[in-house]
Amino acid sequence: MKARYLTILIILVCSNVYSASLSVLSGNTYKSYSEEVYSKEIITIDHYGTWKYGSIFFYYDISRGVGKEDKSDFFGSISPMFSLSKITGNDYSSKWLRDVELKFELEHVSNWTPVYFYGFNFPLKINGMQYFNFAPVLRDDPTKKGVGGQVVLSWGKSIYLSSKFDFQFSGFLAAGVIPEYKDKFFMITQPQFLMDLGRVLDSEKNQFYAGIELSYAINRYLKKGTPAPDGGEEPGFDETVLQAMVKLNY
Repeated sequence: MKARYLTILIILVCSNVYSASLSVLSGNTYKSYSEEVYSKEIITIDHYGTWKYGSIFFYYDISRGVGKEDKSDFFGSISPMFSLSKITGNDYSSKWLRDVELKFELEHVSNWTPVYFYGFNFPLKINGMQYFNFAPVLRDDPTKKGVGGQVVLSWGKSIYLSSKFDFQFSGFLAAGVIPEYKDKFFMITQPQFLMDLGRVLDSEKNQFYAGIELSYAINRYLKKGTPAPDGGEEPGFDETVLQAMVKLNY
């Protein structure tokens, strides 16, 4: 485990092109594992960088617990990707494809065992999009029997209306099945629509944004199909949160 984190740290240090941001989000229709509705604020730190053989992305969400006396929660992942074009020296791009990448990911959540993902990432060429990625991966939870699968989409698009009004539409969608829970389906998506306040205030552009994020989840916490206290199966539940968001790029 220490060697894995050391490898990731070396890649981060060696990143030659990178971007990072700090975001604050606030919503009031979150649901706890026991389906208690509550409000909370989330601080998100993320980083994207390229290196000799590919790229690396990580993010961490930090928030307080459900109750005021609860400890802080965190949720995040670190995902290095290895470009086959960079590694082999061959060009894997095509009319619709920028590259073929090997994708690995370590997901870590408060009070839960880390989950591992491994598969491919395909950066697609789509007119009008800054980026659009399609990633089919395997989902490996060491505490469960079997290996699940999921598909992850991520995207970013600038919407320029005038010298004063410039917007960014970005987000991700992850969907798949959990075989250890009788192949129950899950999905989560978090599209964001943000305005570049630097243009409005005649200050530095592409640095300070504000807007909204919609977080929508089917089978939240992957609870559906898990053993219920009465001996049956949990029915699971969905979650919808519309939240205010501010973001600082640095």
